[in-house]
Amino acid sequence: MDQLIMGNEGNLGVVTECTIKLKPIPEVQQFGSIIFPNFELGANFMEEMSKQTMYPSSLRLVDNIQFQFGQALKPAEPSRAARIIGEIKKQYVLKVKGFKADQMVAATCLFEGPKALVDMQMKEMFRIAKKYSGLSGGAENGIKGYQLTYMIAYIRDFCLLNNVVAESFETSCPWS
Repeated sequence: MDQLIMGNEGNLGVVTECTIKLKPIPEVQQFGSIIFPNFELGANFMEEMSKQTMYPSSLRLVDNIQFQFGQALKPAEPSRAARIIGEIKKQYVLKVKGFKADQMVAATCLFEGPKALVDMQMKEMFRIAKKYSGLSGGAENGIKGYQLTYMIAYIRDFCLLNNVVAESFETSCPWS
């Protein structure tokens, strides 16, 4: 019964027809991430990106709670030098740029295609992000953001097995 209520997409439907499209493997696959001071600025960035003719293959904005959750799941950095650099970056964002830890959000992105096109798309995306006080969070955080998206499904399954109800929701709504 829990599968009927919680289920996976397609549980209550029957596939009667399927079309498969094959595309060549992209020349370049580049991840990225952007942090914003708050959700409103991140959402404004997303709205402007939706109006562009060139945009990433995937672009997701996560709220502060999911952002903090992702940060909490990061494994400890074994290198002392990397830990120091990480702390300097954190202090720069919080103290110099004035971001608040309980308000910041992140966008993760994935670009795929010919290298020249990917470079142009990334340059344009970061130009737009700058208008909304966005700072590059780097490719590694982009990769980790997508890994978190996949992990959430497994966390949900673990919780259900232990009688805890949890789910992630994606929301679509008009910009207005």
